[in-house]
Amino acid sequence: MIYDVPGAQQERTTMQRTFDAEDQDMRFNMNESPEGVQFAMSPVGKRYFVNAVLKVSGMIIYRLDQTAASIPQMVKGFSAQAQPAVDAFRRQHEG
Repeated sequence: MIYDVPGAQQERTTMQRTFDAEDQDMRFNMNESPEGVQFAMSPVGKRYFVNAVLKVSGMIIYRLDQTAASIPQMVKGFSAQAQPAVDAFRRQHEG
């Protein structure tokens, strides 16, 4: 990444501060929530975590499957646009 773009310093600083604040907010502070730690380490908490991870993993896999299934149709839709370029390439590299 290029960091020394003239005139972008203020925007970069704002984005860095925004990221840092969001990053800090998402972190779990064990000292602030002993009850949360107790729950997380309990059998119910562990089961809850595993179930949540499995659900999110399932959602990601479902989305990947949907995306993969849509690719052939998308390629067909763009093939008409690509064909002239392929033909031109072949003509250029014949014999």
